Amino acid sequence: MQKLKILILNYEYPPLGGGAGIISRYQAEKLAEFGHKVDVITCSEKNKFYIDDVNSNLRIIRLNAHRPYYFKSGIREKIDWILKAEKYTENLSENQYDFCLAHFSIPGGYVAEKLKKRISLKYAVISHAHDIPWFCIEEMFWYHLFSYPIIKKVCNNASLLFVQSNAMEVNAKNFLKNQQEKLVKIPNGSDAMSFFKPENKTKSDKIKIVFAGRLVKQKQPLFALEVAATLKKQNVNFELIFAGDGPLRKKIEYRIQKLNLNDCVTIKGWISKAEIVALYHQSDILLSTSQNEGMSIAILEALFSGLYVITTGVSGNPELIKHQINGEICMTDPSAFAKAIKYYISDVEENQERKEFYNNFIEKFEWTKLVKEYESAILNSLNDETL
Repeated sequence: MQKLKILILNYEYPPLGGGAGIISRYQAEKLAEFGHKVDVITCSEKNKFYIDDVNSNLRIIRLNAHRPYYFKSGIREKIDWILKAEKYTENLSENQYDFCLAHFSIPGGYVAEKLKKRISLKYAVISHAHDIPWFCIEEMFWYHLFSYPIIKKVCNNASLLFVQSNAMEVNAKNFLKNQQEKLVKIPNGSDAMSFFKPENKTKSDKIKIVFAGRLVKQKQPLFALEVAATLKKQNVNFELIFAGDGPLRKKIEYRIQKLNLNDCVTIKGWISKAEIVALYHQSDILLSTSQNEGMSIAILEALFSGLYVITTGVSGNPELIKHQINGEICMTDPSAFAKAIKYYISDVEENQERKEFYNNFIEKFEWTKLVKEYESAILNSLNDETL
């Protein structure tokens, strides 16, 4: 198989950012494992430039761009990373790379489009939902309105546009119009070596519920507290653990006091990957209350770990949840979530159907398989364009 020199552009890469960073890490590691030479240009978490030579095939180039927070970023962070990335890549020459994977239409796609113009480097945009108009229109309207011409140019000049869910695909088709042939849907995944279902896992006497993710408006952690308050009123024996941090933490702490939930709700803050794996193995349910997503990495990791997921019906979730087999999709109403949790407690038992579904799910959403699909799409695109 043809071995490539691949450049990955993403201003978020672990330990920075959320799901997009995790996706780019798996892409980078797996493509390097397949024998390709991979460079990742991202942002430094140390407030200084450095290069991490992970192995002979993988190099992480961390630019000293403005990034005051691990868990969030805004326009300033995007612009500063663009400027630093353009400066770093100004001496790249033709044929130094065969292909570029650019995360987010802006900033990754913006830098990739400039590189294509200057050194004819073909690129794909990897969307994360809200970067393509008009996904999450209520929240992103003004950003999409003002950045629309730039995003349109970036996508028009890309060889491929990758999306992860059915909802993202519908939105991207409407956006691309007469260029829909460049659209490729590959779902997000998880790693069965890290996230796996323990042998003979049983329900806890005190049901342990996890909320994993950034404590930001999009994830609706305050709504999760309303679910907890409803469960407490109904005398459910449970514990809710927040594994994450963010700007809403102080409000959450205040609401815990106000709702008298100190005895059943705790906030762990950010914890390591090993700690989140251990927490999942000790837990029963993942509570995911997001108001929008592309395709949730937290949900995939929880499902790989054998948790029952109770969540909202946002993008990606209908493709991951089979009703009352591995979880349940609910209306954004505390009583609906409480009812689903009580159903799990009283009625969900391990059986052959659940075991078979779990095994098929792991096979479908394992990262090695999914990155092979990315690899195939890249090679096909390069071969098509050289014919």
